[in-house]
Amino acid sequence: MVIFGLFIKISTPKKMSQCFIVHVYRNKKYNNGFTCRRMWIHQMDRDPSTLIAAVNKALGRTIDWHDYNDRLIMQKGCYILNRWGYGPYYTYGLYIRGPYSTELTDDCERMILSNLRTVIPEEALTALSGIIKRGTDYLEAYTTVMLVKENNPSRNSIAVMKKALDIRPALKDEIEEACSLILTDC
Repeated sequence: MVIFGLFIKISTPKKMSQCFIVHVYRNKKYNNGFTCRRMWIHQMDRDPSTLIAAVNKALGRTIDWHDYNDRLIMQKGCYILNRWGYGPYYTYGLYIRGPYSTELTDDCERMILSNLRTVIPEEALTALSGIIKRGTDYLEAYTTVMLVKENNPSRNSIAVMKKALDIRPALKDEIEEACSLILTDC
């Protein structure tokens, strides 16, 4: 359960202003009962259309919200962009096919998904496009590894990979590859 979030603005050595959100969770096992998670936010945009437009652009077409695979791509694409620090921030839980946000689903169902504009940098869109082009199995494995690591920051890469494999054993090759890209101590 999120107790509170803080918006903090700092200066980096390159004199660039960076922002991050700190979420503090009640957790009896660590840090005197609290766990902190810091997320960098490159843009504090509350308009979900910017995130949705970025996934459309990375995919190279407009998402068809009536198609299951397109909805999966939207969920996973927005999750990746969120974790890379692009907003608006959504809360995700682990579902059958990886991270899922009911808030994002609600936003997507309320808006027309075409003709949207994004301010997310081209390099982020290119990186996301490369992940999406690998297919939905890889996208699911990649985001599952990200979520497992996010929810278990103290676990090493072997433990993260084992947990991701426990969740989705059918995606063994994809999970191993995603772990080698995402986790630094593989």
